[in-house]
Amino acid sequence: MLDCINLEAAPQPNSRPPCSDSIIQRCKVAWENFKSFNRDAIVTAITHAHAMIRSHYLAVDLQAIGATFAKGMGKVEHQQLEDEVEDAAKKLAGDIDLFGEMEGDGEFQ
Repeated sequence: MLDCINLEAAPQPNSRPPCSDSIIQRCKVAWENFKSFNRDAIVTAITHAHAMIRSHYLAVDLQAIGATFAKGMGKVEHQQLEDEVEDAAKKLAGDIDLFGEMEGDGEFQ
């Protein structure tokens, strides 16, 4: 989307050369920072979920979990499982303090 923005440089007084497209650059940097934050947030959430799984089931193979669904399951079964775990996933996600807003006891400030 940022590639579609095409602002013309405003004329500068005293015949100075026009300023570089700093607004476009700032937007592009902000977009990259946003994508990076989202990737980091996803890794944090998945790490938290895997740690919770491991805390309950020490023998579980997290590499297998990260690879794919169990063999023999189709799209319908995948969707059913996702529907079943959605509330638990929301709870796990709520336990993650991405913005430093929680007190030491896990309560929001």
